[in-house]
Amino acid sequence: MGERMLKEGPRKRVSLAGVLLAVAVAAFFCNPSPYGGYMLAMRQSWSFRQSQTLAQGNLAGVFGVLCLPANRLYSRPSMTDAINPKSSRFQKARAEQEADRLFRQNHRNDRNRKESTIIIKDVNGLKDAIEVRRAVFVQEQGIVNAFDHLDMNMSGEPVLHRNVVHVVAYLDEEEQGRLRRKAVATGRLLIQQEKGVKQGIVSNVAVLKEHRKQGYAKSVMESLHREAQEFGVRAISLHSQAHAIGFYQGMGYRTQTMHYREPFDGPNGILAFMVKDCSDEK
Repeated sequence: MGERMLKEGPRKRVSLAGVLLAVAVAAFFCNPSPYGGYMLAMRQSWSFRQSQTLAQGNLAGVFGVLCLPANRLYSRPSMTDAINPKSSRFQKARAEQEADRLFRQNHRNDRNRKESTIIIKDVNGLKDAIEVRRAVFVQEQGIVNAFDHLDMNMSGEPVLHRNVVHVVAYLDEEEQGRLRRKAVATGRLLIQQEKGVKQGIVSNVAVLKEHRKQGYAKSVMESLHREAQEFGVRAISLHSQAHAIGFYQGMGYRTQTMHYREPFDGPNGILAFMVKDCSDEK
């Protein structure tokens, strides 16, 4: 019995040493440290599973078994994450799809949208201009005296004058195969003669809130400038609200003086009187 125990004792110690050696080798190949860079590179490559099989085939079977827990720790996200609505991977993919859909929709709308700036020649067009001004000046900014005798008569009916030019920018959108026209911006030019020199006064430039910063105001002003040139106007003046001074400066206007009215924080509280010289324009 004693001889048998002596014979089995060293055999057990050899098995324990083999297990420790296997753990050391497994840690070497599975640890993402500089010494384990070989296996880490294989894990990051597309052919990780083939490389894993090759590495495990060159080692003893016990080494491969010991490497399995580590392989699970460093394996790629499972495919169940892609279909789980609560996972961050699923939410990120859904957000990317929504962003792509909105991008395509906006570009499709741009293709179906047509813009046009028209010089008003009839009362119906003047009504469109009045509606834009009412939405901006009366409803949005609370200005009561937004209309005068150059727009309406004593009965409140729209009236056109020979020395007054109204411009309206329209947005044509295609919806369900039909073309829908919408007035989005407007402006007015008064032609008058002082000391034998024709001068123009620009006023009531307005753009609907949801269509601002899209170039409509610039399109309206350019149309008014062309009309002023046709009339032989030498200079154009206007009163600008404080937030629009920079815009008119970009259109060639220069500030002459500032007007301060009560209340100061209102739309007409701080106005800049600006003038554009048209004598050099052809």
